Order: sequence, then structure tokens, then C-alpha cells
Amino acid sequence: FPLGATTVTVTATDAAGNASACSFTVTVSTVSSLPLSPGYTLVGLPLTPSAAYTAESMAQEINAQAGTAVCTAVLQYAGGSFQTHPVGTTTIFNFPIAVGAGYFVRCSQAATWTVTGTPFTATSVPLSLAAGYNLVALPLDPDPANPYTTQRLDAEIAGATQILKYENGGFVTHPVGTPVTHFPLATGRGYFVRCTSATTWNVTR
Repeated sequence: FPLGATTVTVTATDAAGNASACSFTVTVSTVSSLPLSPGYTLVGLPLTPSAAYTAESMAQEINAQAGTAVCTAVLQYAGGSFQTHPVGTTTIFNFPIAVGAGYFVRCSQAATWTVTGTPFTATSVPLSLAAGYNLVALPLDPDPANPYTTQRLDAEIAGATQILKYENGGFVTHPVGTPVTHFPLATGRGYFVRCTSATTWNVTR
């Protein structure tokens, strides 16, 4: 079977010509591994997960895979401010982890988060962006012949003024419409997009 969900229908017919059919779904999963740095790392879901995540369940999976409590906080950016989930509780900002959104993961040491699920199948996904900063992630796998870069975002997002990534403990900023600091975008990583007004980014392969 290929990766993803496949519906199988089986029909049986007896000697008298009586037929009966049943269907079932076979799901073939894969894994994607995201390296996490000491301190903060911006991440996004790299595929459709086999089970839904919350901030706490994501952190507990990271810790279980590391064999020790390396992940101490998960942060989302919403409504113009950060919401911080302290790992070890389910009552403080235990927000769902959504495809197309970015999140800060704070770790005490380097680790790897291995996500199990199925590859993205969508060829077009609209992402709603608010005025100000938006923390996003690619919600699909770009065509290798047409990868996502800051140059491509410059052309696709109306009203965008900045695109930022976080690496080595600091932000790298691309001012939209300039040749300064262009960089590629990768599935499984988070990015900030600053917009002058609310808009929709139609992400396509």
C-alpha cells in the first residue's frame, strides 16, 4: 500500500450468486524527525500526525523519545502575544498543535522530535494572517521544482513587510521587497510573517 489512507473493498460471491461486500481502510504511516536545539526552536508539524497533539502531549513525546525531561515549555503566538505552556501541567495554555501554525519549543539540551503520521496530501491550503506578526508553518509539502523561499512569499502574501526565522538564538529578518537576507522555508519549521493588514496566504505546491 502507498503512504497515507487507502480504502479497500472486498466482495465475496457464493455458488448461488449471493454477493456481499465490506470495506476497510489501511493507513500506512511514516516518520519525520526534527532536530531541537538547546534553548528555543521554532517548529511546525511536518506531516499529518497519527494522533492529535496538544502542547503537553507534544512535549511529553519529545521527553519520552529523549529519555529525560529536556522539553520545558511550548509557546504559541496568538492575539499579539505569546502564550506559554509549562510542561508538566494540562491546565495552563494546553493549546492544540495545528497544521500550518508555528510554535516555539524550549529544551534544556539538544534533542530530536520524531513525528509519526502521513504525508500532507493537499495541493492548496489557505492560511489566514492577521495584521501584525503571525507564527506560521508550511501546511503542505512544496513541489521540489518550486520550493518555498522568501522570494516566493514576497510575491504571494499581499501586505507582508517582514519574514523572520529563528536560529542560533536570534532572529534572521527578511524585509519584503528587498534582496536582503533571503532564505528557504522548510516543512516542519516555524516562521514569523508580519503583515500590514489581515490577509489570506494561499499556500500551494
